[in-house]
Amino acid sequence: MENIFRTDFGIILILLIMIFPNTLITQNGKPDLIISNVELKYIRPNHIHKPGEPVSGSDNLPRPRFYITIKNIGNKDFSDAFYIAYTNDESDIRIGRYSRLSIVNRDKNIIEVNGSLIVEVGGIYDNNNHYKFYLHSVGKPYDNHILPIIDESNYDNNEYECSF
Repeated sequence: MENIFRTDFGIILILLIMIFPNTLITQNGKPDLIISNVELKYIRPNHIHKPGEPVSGSDNLPRPRFYITIKNIGNKDFSDAFYIAYTNDESDIRIGRYSRLSIVNRDKNIIEVNGSLIVEVGGIYDNNNHYKFYLHSVGKPYDNHILPIIDESNYDNNEYECSF
């Protein structure tokens, strides 16, 4: 009777592993980065001009900057540099092309599990206020460069669209 219980338990365990393999794979400790928020701010640079130097009218105009909140919803901390691609061109948004790319987290700040990090990238001067952002983690080519792969638990949640 005791051997039958062990055999049945072993068969049930093997069936569970076959039926739910993703549950076991995601528990091996991987980060999962998502873009949870994007803010657009116009920052005025503080250019100090020396007497006698020519002054450009655009030197102190406000410049657009995006402040992007990256959240780690995985189950392992993350601290590598990574790339964020973005665009505000409607035809590019439809086909999934991104016209700009920025490397962020060069200082290798730790994004803890359920924690977040705010990164800054340059804005776009344009009248179109609809933007699409992409956290580049799958190693796709970009402008003839192969970007590094981030070993994430889910690659399907790396896009973020917003309007300002």
